[in-house]
Amino acid sequence: MQGLDFEYYCGELLRALGYLQVIVTRASGDFGIDITMEDAAGKKIGVQCKNWKGTVGFQDVWKTESGKNILHLDEVWIITSSRFTKNAYTAARELGIHLYDEQRLVGLIDEARRNYEQEQEKRRKEEEARRAEEEQRRAAEAERQRKIEEAHRLAAEQARRVEAERRWAAEAPQRAEEERRRAAEAERQRKIGEAHRLAAEQAQRVEAARRWTAEAPQRAEERPRQTMDRAAHAERAQFPTMQELDRKFGAFEERRRVNAERVQRAYEERWRAERALLQTQGRPESKGKKKPALRGLGTAAIVVFCALAGLLALFGLLIWLVLMNAG
Repeated sequence: MQGLDFEYYCGELLRALGYLQVIVTRASGDFGIDITMEDAAGKKIGVQCKNWKGTVGFQDVWKTESGKNILHLDEVWIITSSRFTKNAYTAARELGIHLYDEQRLVGLIDEARRNYEQEQEKRRKEEEARRAEEEQRRAAEAERQRKIEEAHRLAAEQARRVEAERRWAAEAPQRAEEERRRAAEAERQRKIGEAHRLAAEQAQRVEAARRWTAEAPQRAEERPRQTMDRAAHAERAQFPTMQELDRKFGAFEERRRVNAERVQRAYEERWRAERALLQTQGRPESKGKKKPALRGLGTAAIVVFCALAGLLALFGLLIWLVLMNAG
């Protein structure tokens, strides 16, 4: 970087630091002051820029002090990309000159970067605030337009309702006349249907009377036969039929068989009990006592005799019933 380029670079750096009226002087005849500027308080400041590889001595410090007096500056700086000699630092302290070597220049660059970033952040926030305000304004405008459209829609709906109510009121007489006509037509149809139903019922009654009159001779002929059939049926109902007699005889036989089996089981249980008692007492069983089988034969003979007697009685009852029906 050449000397003039370094001067313009420093000028831009000082502008980034927030200094005002930053002016890079001409290349020659500047009395050792390369840049003039003002701070926020209005103080005039001159800056000497040294883009050297070697160190800056106290002669350059004295030269900058002379330029301060000539240009009537309130404060002077010396900025270099290298370093200052000890004598230069001593002279600067005596004269009140601010020295910025490479390290302090890096600090100024960092500060300028921070200021730039802060400025960019500030601008970004301002832009966001402006956009937010614009969005709010647009939202408010959209809401206002929506409310206007909603009001127009409600007004149109109200107008349609009013028009519909007006048409409904205007058509009320016509609707009443139509309802009356429909009611009259329905009543007429109902009366016609009722008249048809009564005529049909009258015709049915006439036809029934005609059939009754036509069937009178036949009913006169059938009445004695029906009377005789009903008398015979009543007479037969007084006596039991053969199926009922068979059912009763079967039930009698079943009871007889059950009773015989019950008597046989009782005799056998009694005989076993007596035999067990004799064996317990140690006495021999009596040979003269009848066996249960013989006792069972006697019981069976009695049952058979009773059954035969019952059959004879039933047979006599059947003969009597037959004779009664024949008579």
